[in-house]
Amino acid sequence: MHLIKIPSLGLIFMGLWLGCSQIQDNIPEGAYDYTAYDSLQTKVITGWFTMVLDSDSTITGEWHFTNVGEVRDDIGPQLGDGTIEGNLSQNAFYLNLNPEWADNNVFLVGFESNGSYSGMWMFSTLTGATNQGPFIAIRHR
Repeated sequence: MHLIKIPSLGLIFMGLWLGCSQIQDNIPEGAYDYTAYDSLQTKVITGWFTMVLDSDSTITGEWHFTNVGEVRDDIGPQLGDGTIEGNLSQNAFYLNLNPEWADNNVFLVGFESNGSYSGMWMFSTLTGATNQGPFIAIRHR
């Protein structure tokens, strides 16, 4: 009876490992691995996003983020999937993760260094900036 449980547990872990590696394999080439932190430097979001730069310096793309740890309501609508709109100016990008909304947005301001970006995310509501923290975005190879 104990011999059946051990191989079954091994199969479960192998399935979880394969499932996680398949998620990583589905990230498009050229996308950015995203990690966001709260103001206390605690990791709160991970995922990836794409950016397509047009000739007029506008940016479009998509994002796919998940929470780290407990779900929080103070980080704004940056969980799940969505579209990106923004622009690029002098090695910095300005992105809106919620372009279809006017009063419940997460903005990213990132500065380029060696093909990666670092900067700040900001959750903004009708009353203004509600929360913010740093992020890093590393180009996925």
